[in-house]
Amino acid sequence: MTLIEMLVMLVVIGIMAGAVTISFAPKPKGASAELISLKLVADLRRAVQYSLSHQQGFGVLAGSEGYRFVVEGTDGWGPHPHSALRDLKPFPSSLRISMQDHDNVVFAVSRHLVPEGNPPWQVSFGQGSFAQQVIFDGITARIVPAGGD
Repeated sequence: MTLIEMLVMLVVIGIMAGAVTISFAPKPKGASAELISLKLVADLRRAVQYSLSHQQGFGVLAGSEGYRFVVEGTDGWGPHPHSALRDLKPFPSSLRISMQDHDNVVFAVSRHLVPEGNPPWQVSFGQGSFAQQVIFDGITARIVPAGGD
């Protein structure tokens, strides 16, 4: 084996060792809470856009297991017609979840994007010492540090 071949092998081994180290790097604290908050806000915005374009109200039904979007029909609340909003979006089991008076209760929004007699919908996600809150008023969804406005 020549000196050049040995140097090439050392470089290859060094690159592989670096790649392994990067792939095993721990996730930052609160990564799951932040990701689920961003996903929820994106889904709420999609529901608002659908409501605007179809002139149809909707509801958010959430519990400790996750959330889903529903629409009101003649037989009460049923699955949302938009395929991306219809199914249950599960919450990661590693998160602390807190909802303000809306646990397993439909937060209804009219076709004019006015919450039907409800204060803003709020859900908090926490992981370790990290916590943040999603607040939805029927039109806009925003993320704030838990306990903040």
